[in-house]
Amino acid sequence: MSGSPVSGDATEASSKRLERASPTHSFSVIVPTLNEERDLPNLLQSIKAQTIPVLEIIVVDGGSTDSTAAIAQQYGAKVIVVPGLGEFAARNLGGSLAKGTALINVGADTVDREDGRGLEVDAAELQDAAATRERAAAAVRTSSGA
Repeated sequence: MSGSPVSGDATEASSKRLERASPTHSFSVIVPTLNEERDLPNLLQSIKAQTIPVLEIIVVDGGSTDSTAAIAQQYGAKVIVVPGLGEFAARNLGGSLAKGTALINVGADTVDREDGRGLEVDAAELQDAAATRERAAAAVRTSSGA
């Protein structure tokens, strides 16, 4: 994913990469939150609109006092609430619970498009990440004798 606005040509190229995405990988999206009711719906709509195989969305909330958790549940996210948990600990917890072959970590306020519609995922980049995760897991299994 890049943080720069996406031009029409880049959007078309990205769409073609999404179409070629391997169906052998699934992705878990981890979102640490704390009082994110304003921004969270935009991100979750963007995730739901992706053409990559998103297996699950895990929202790890640090004890929001607004409707963050309820909004996440409305979008079908798995919600874990741990009051006082910081952003990086939330990412780690979400990653430890994830079932996908690759993880996508994003903030609730992530917007990656000039038009503000939200996240655009580069499937080729994600497929590379998933393959790397699989190789690392195999190496750990081999070295531990599993």
